[in-house]
Amino acid sequence: MWSFRKTYVKPFIRIPLLSKRVRYGLVVIVAAVVLFASVEKPVPGTVSYGPFGLVKMDKWRHGIGYAVLTATIAYAYVAPVRIDRRRLVLSVCVAVAFGVCMELVQWPLPYRTLSAFDAIANAIGACCTAAVWVGLSRTVQFDEFDGVGF
Repeated sequence: MWSFRKTYVKPFIRIPLLSKRVRYGLVVIVAAVVLFASVEKPVPGTVSYGPFGLVKMDKWRHGIGYAVLTATIAYAYVAPVRIDRRRLVLSVCVAVAFGVCMELVQWPLPYRTLSAFDAIANAIGACCTAAVWVGLSRTVQFDEFDGVGF
């Protein structure tokens, strides 16, 4: 008997899983860039708005910066064990805690301000990364990288 039912094969996006030292090195580099961006003196100019004109561009930068930080933490900590939601939540918490610490570092600086809205933008960026990570977990496969191919 013939069957017209389609067989579905999960497509996998294969991403190399670099060594632990390289993965955590990426986290340190991204955290250092975020730290530098958090304490540098801002360039005076006009306030610009991001996409859709609803939110200022600095909030978009906060969200994107902490989304990237969360992605590197997740790549370093979560990727080796496939998908572990507790590890992913911990990755988000670490990124958000780092964001709160950066806001506290900005507090005494005369050219920076402590802002709860910046911390909220950081948390939103981190949570967006986690949501995308969970969504892609069914299609992304991390392979051990042997330096030749994978």
